[in-house]
Amino acid sequence: MIAVPVYLYDPPSPPHPAQIRRVDGAQTVWTLPIPAELTRQSAQLGLGDMWVSLCPTGSVTAASACETWQLNPDTGVRLNSWPGELWTAQADAVVLVTDRSRSFDALDVFTFQATVVQATGPRAVTGQLSARPDCGGFDVLGLRWVGETLRLSARDGCGLWTKTFGGAP
Repeated sequence: MIAVPVYLYDPPSPPHPAQIRRVDGAQTVWTLPIPAELTRQSAQLGLGDMWVSLCPTGSVTAASACETWQLNPDTGVRLNSWPGELWTAQADAVVLVTDRSRSFDALDVFTFQATVVQATGPRAVTGQLSARPDCGGFDVLGLRWVGETLRLSARDGCGLWTKTFGGAP
């Protein structure tokens, strides 16, 4: 049997803070405590690192109030801290949204500001999506980096659709 690393989130349990752990087999390799004022939103592997999105505890989540930690997945060492919330981590890029409309569903307009982190460095991408005529409001499904563009996926009364936005290095 091949043992693969597993990354676990342990919620706070007094007197212990919330934490993220890497476990190989039955062995905990590293543990990273999360400050009490932050709550984990998501965690994904991308660009060879682990990315953990953290937002203020007990508040309405605004992308601008969140931060995303870039961690070495082997050691748990924090390599960097980026502003914004993690939307997707891929092998070649990580998409962090630094500002956005408050809601994701039944929208007429969705605006966002994002940072796309790549091995060559970060690039900023901004965009706005408006409802299609005669299709009603739309739901935002996600953002993904494809080639040199950021693809926003949405669903409305007429079906699934995408819009792409370019990014300047």
